[in-house]
Amino acid sequence: MNLSLTFAACVCSMAVFAVQGSRNEKSYFDCKVYFDEEERPTEKANCVYDYQEKLHYCKNWECEDPSCPREEQVDQEGEPCPLCPDTCTTGGKIYRLGETVTCVDGSNRCGCVGTGRAFSTLAGTNKYMLCGAPFNSE
Repeated sequence: MNLSLTFAACVCSMAVFAVQGSRNEKSYFDCKVYFDEEERPTEKANCVYDYQEKLHYCKNWECEDPSCPREEQVDQEGEPCPLCPDTCTTGGKIYRLGETVTCVDGSNRCGCVGTGRAFSTLAGTNKYMLCGAPFNSE
């Protein structure tokens, strides 16, 4: 196989998913790609669904370790990450009271308004913003 055919094959495979893998191991920039809703994660991940491609794009995250001693940490009901008083968490990252940041989805703003209480703007997001892909990546 000559060099130009090898290059063309690489470009074509990158345009679809950016990496190779079996049906359950596809990736797209910072996201994992899921064909079936039952396969996608339900904890420690933010996901968007592409209706044209009929695929779920999910960005996984882990909880940061709180800076306070365990006896001072607060467990949030329905949330996987413990935190310290006067902090909140979104996408696994811990923020101080009053701090406003870009949410893990890449398009909304999140802010910490009380211990364990965060707000988020309600703008939509897409696979490009969630996964950190350039808009002209395909």
